[in-house]
Amino acid sequence: GVVTIIPNRGAQVRLLTRADVDQLLDVVELLLGLAARGAASTAQSSVRDAHILQKFHAGLERAHDQNDFTGFVHAREDYYRCVVRLSGNLELQRLFPAAQVHIMRVQLRRFQNAADATAISDFAMLTGAILTGDPVKAERAGREHVGFTRTRLAQLPESAFGKR
Repeated sequence: GVVTIIPNRGAQVRLLTRADVDQLLDVVELLLGLAARGAASTAQSSVRDAHILQKFHAGLERAHDQNDFTGFVHAREDYYRCVVRLSGNLELQRLFPAAQVHIMRVQLRRFQNAADATAISDFAMLTGAILTGDPVKAERAGREHVGFTRTRLAQLPESAFGKR
């Protein structure tokens, strides 16, 4: 589902419609909430794992402070992988990478990086909630984190999205 074949033109990366993006974010919101919930339980019982999450968060802050967008993109992916791994949920570790968030981000990057979560405060809120060790608070923060992206994307023009 990543590539579309267009007659007489060849292959191109599929353009997500607004509905595709909304549905993708529905899934990512639940998955990240679940990951944050599990990571909170792990971080509460393991000082080492809490330290690992803080290390990945520090990598985000460093890239952000240096205004290094490429470094931030890599640090963000590492951070999300860390949260998912700390969840301890093997099925979630299998499903999360399959969400085609990268396609959405590349497609919408030309619109002021609207699909790229780059606000360090978004990540600070999520990290802080996980480190409290409160699974309910962490899940809510994970879902809210995705909600920030959803809000930014809702303001984009229809030209940002593929046609049905």
